[in-house]
Amino acid sequence: MSDLEGALEEMEYLEKKGLLTDLPDDVSYFTRRQVEICGNSSVLRGDIRQHEVSLVQMEKFFYACIILLILVVVIRVLCKYKISKRRME
Repeated sequence: MSDLEGALEEMEYLEKKGLLTDLPDDVSYFTRRQVEICGNSSVLRGDIRQHEVSLVQMEKFFYACIILLILVVVIRVLCKYKISKRRME
């Protein structure tokens, strides 16, 4: 009986806080709780998606830096090659 009382107390607390969605009165507490859990998990999924997006952006930035570094090295090598070629002539 204490589990049921605890569940009812938790439901009343959530209703006072406005965390329970507006569901018909004939919906059981456990269905309400499942709705709350699903609602919270969708928020968590949103956070995870946002984290994945930031990781993708970091990965793109990392690859852009590598490409930029390669371009700088290639340009320096070409410039040194041209300078040494002029000195040879």
